[in-house]
Amino acid sequence: MARNFENYYRFPSIFSAILVPIGMALTTVVAFAPELLRVEILGPLGIFLSNLEKSNSTLMTITAVSAWSMHVFEAIYAYHLCKSLKIKKNLRIIWSFQTFIYGIFSLIYLLKKTKENKKSN
Repeated sequence: MARNFENYYRFPSIFSAILVPIGMALTTVVAFAPELLRVEILGPLGIFLSNLEKSNSTLMTITAVSAWSMHVFEAIYAYHLCKSLKIKKNLRIIWSFQTFIYGIFSLIYLLKKTKENKKSN
């Protein structure tokens, strides 16, 4: 008998909830608006990011676009997984938004439930 996941929701760890948005923001700033980077506030990290942008600006742009693209596709896939698990529509939207922000650290919970659901069938 298939398990009922219609109310399933889980927030990612606090570690990923803090680091992923900061990492995405810094990657985006370095790639597209390096003038906004405040080296004096970020200290050694700011110096590293500034040097990274100066020496590898194309690579940083590719990295930022790739990261955002992966988050978009992960969010779409999260919606699909929610639908296959028969999770309520409002929670599907929350899962998709959460996965857009936190990426794989959110999606992993849905992947585990999908695997669990397949085993129970």
